[in-house]
Amino acid sequence: MSGHARADTDACTTAPVDPATRAMAVEVAAPDGGGPFVYPLFAPAKGSEFPAVSKDGKVIVQLFHEGEDFSGAPITTLMFWSNRGTVIARYSLGSSNAARADGVDAKVPTKAEAALGKAANARLATRRWRPLAVHPACAPADAPVDDSDHSSTVQLDGDVAVTFDPVEQRLVSTRRGRTTKLRATFSSHGTRMGEDSHGGCGQITRLDYGFGGRDLGVAILVPDASLGGDSCFGLPTSDNALAIKLR
Repeated sequence: MSGHARADTDACTTAPVDPATRAMAVEVAAPDGGGPFVYPLFAPAKGSEFPAVSKDGKVIVQLFHEGEDFSGAPITTLMFWSNRGTVIARYSLGSSNAARADGVDAKVPTKAEAALGKAANARLATRRWRPLAVHPACAPADAPVDDSDHSSTVQLDGDVAVTFDPVEQRLVSTRRGRTTKLRATFSSHGTRMGEDSHGGCGQITRLDYGFGGRDLGVAILVPDASLGGDSCFGLPTSDNALAIKLR
């Protein structure tokens, strides 16, 4: 999820390799290897680890690595949220549109790609960052999980569990035995080919992972989704990530 190995602590939490607060940056470079899609992407610079929260607790950042539907072309997206759950910046490199024409050096960033990397690093440089633990969806013994509905649960920091019901498309949080239905909902996953409207062509099926929690005041939930057939293109995972306030 960050491009770095992470230290496993238990089935429901993956701890940062290095929890120290420090400066972080991204690199813009083409990955090694061949294939039909070779072009520069974002990657964590040496010593950087995502997701992370700023030292003052006001900004959260994650670097998403994913692939475009159907083509499989890689996409990387650096996302910034405020501690109130608002997206404040988004930088993306990749997709089949980034493929290089014959005779063009695939590993050399274009001026636009280099400028995007510079802008992303300028924003990162305004703060120092502390890596966050990642919480994969799992089923701890005390988490509210309804197997008959194939619900999925993420156990966040601060003793907060968030469960997603794919039948009702509903999120609930549980803390100290108290369950609360959340107002937040995931956006529609799919788009029809040749249409600008969303919806009717796929849905969120489960939670994949989350980070943040009660102590931070906000959490980011990252879902898995399914498409509705060959007439669908799915939105990038970064666009489907949902920030929820926990205070």
